[in-house]
Amino acid sequence: MVKEGLFREDLYYRLNVIKINLPRLSERREDIPLLVEHFISRLNAIKGKGIKGVSEEVMTLLLNYDYPGNIRELENILEHAYVLCKGDIIEKRHLPIEFITKNSGIVTLKAELKPIESHEAAVIREVLQKCNGNRALAARQLGIGRSTLWRKIKRYGLS
Repeated sequence: MVKEGLFREDLYYRLNVIKINLPRLSERREDIPLLVEHFISRLNAIKGKGIKGVSEEVMTLLLNYDYPGNIRELENILEHAYVLCKGDIIEKRHLPIEFITKNSGIVTLKAELKPIESHEAAVIREVLQKCNGNRALAARQLGIGRSTLWRKIKRYGLS
């Protein structure tokens, strides 16, 4: 852009002191539960409600979404749900309809999964996608054996 005259060269060099590469939220799904907790705590402090968290179904939806709007999109989704929630747990019915519509193509995990299992399943799904379904490569990247990965895929209903 500097060469094309679309960006000031002096400003480029002023900003180009340290390069920070921050992966997209969809590339670091393990941060989502912590961010959900943070945003809800912050909203509780500002708005004075006592919401404790999100349901397992909501967490599964949040973990499986791609977030083209990154962290701000997650924050907006939670703020929308927070406003609509009258109880102490945010449920699917509180989520924005656009978010639910975008998530409609996602295969949900087994309902009996605990939040930590849902998170693990989401991480496994993401690594499998990055490895184009190559389970041996995915197992190496996850630091587990192939048979362990196979059992987890079967347990969580992943394909």
